[in-house]
Amino acid sequence: MKIVKSISFYASIVLMMLFAFVFGVVECRTMLSGDWMLYQNVGAEFIGYLFRFLFFASMIGFGVFLIIVHIKHIKLSVVWTYVFVAFVIGSLFTFFFYEWYIGLIICLGNNFLLGSSILKLTRK
Repeated sequence: MKIVKSISFYASIVLMMLFAFVFGVVECRTMLSGDWMLYQNVGAEFIGYLFRFLFFASMIGFGVFLIIVHIKHIKLSVVWTYVFVAFVIGSLFTFFFYEWYIGLIICLGNNFLLGSSILKLTRK
């Protein structure tokens, strides 16, 4: 059972990171190609694309962080749980930028990161 739990942990983290990578590439491509210059408020659109790219890049970073913490058996502090709670709250804003099912996947992925950090925090 422990092996199945570890495999599902790593598989879901990697799947969430892959999803974040795909959307990060799309946002970065849109930002670098200059599509944001077609909108009426150019500065706001550039900032929007930049922050969405940074959000997906930080999702990948925290996924890698959780994998390293899990492999090295490092105990997390409470501060990291607050960081993951902030990620879940931030992922709720993706419902404004994407279709509802994409926002739901992003929100569930971040909820899994939060749950994993809480399990790692309470594990002795």
